[in-house]
Amino acid sequence: MSDPEIFVTSQVLDSSIQIPSPPTLLNELNALLDAPDVNLKRVAELLARDAGITALLFKLSASPAFGGRKAAEGIDQVISLLGLSTVADLVRGLLLRASLYGNSPFYAWFWERSDEIAQLAGAVAAERRNFIRLPPGHVQMAALFHDCGVAILAARFPGYIDYFRQGAGHDYHWPRVQEADACFNTSHAVVGNMVARHWKLPDYVCEAVRLHHDNDIADRRVAGLVATLQLAGHLQRLRAMKSSEAWEENKASALASLEMGEADLQDMVEQLS
Repeated sequence: MSDPEIFVTSQVLDSSIQIPSPPTLLNELNALLDAPDVNLKRVAELLARDAGITALLFKLSASPAFGGRKAAEGIDQVISLLGLSTVADLVRGLLLRASLYGNSPFYAWFWERSDEIAQLAGAVAAERRNFIRLPPGHVQMAALFHDCGVAILAARFPGYIDYFRQGAGHDYHWPRVQEADACFNTSHAVVGNMVARHWKLPDYVCEAVRLHHDNDIADRRVAGLVATLQLAGHLQRLRAMKSSEAWEENKASALASLEMGEADLQDMVEQLS
């Protein structure tokens, strides 16, 4: 970690920002998964207690990012189709969204954007699976966690949301978030990394959350995941007909990490944007 990052991290720790703890459901799920002999029936019964989680797991199990299989008939079949580790990854992301929600319309807009980026990231990873080989659950989870610091900072600093407002009312846009961070001596990427580590995400996913604005990353797996998130964010902005300055800054390194050329990029833009 660089000196500026160490300084920002200390600022975050001194600013009384509350990092959400993993919900009871996730702690119970982790306990079941850590058992020497995992009981699939007990895992299914645990997840079935949360109707919202199970409904979203059913939906995701049939999505193209996870092979486009036909809809499962029961939660036990979802677990069999996706695998325990993937289900655990998805549950973490879904519970995070439930934990970071407020009364402001900003949060509905924020999570709608995050969900769209998660879908696009899954599509990018599926398209480039022969080159980057990232588990679909990790991609989905990283996409939901990588900007979660924004939601936490919006709750901690009332003026933070103002940087996302577009005109009057409840219209929002995605700014250069680092500029908003700088005004509050903080970093949404550092906060997101703290959440990811507190929720016990894989180390390389935590690093991708911390570095998702960077373009010079030594670890190949982290670089591939960051590039996937960056391209997904670019595609989301294209769908919204917005410019993407950050993409222009990261484009060369992202395409290199994904082993893509300009023609590959154009094909993906035409397919997904």
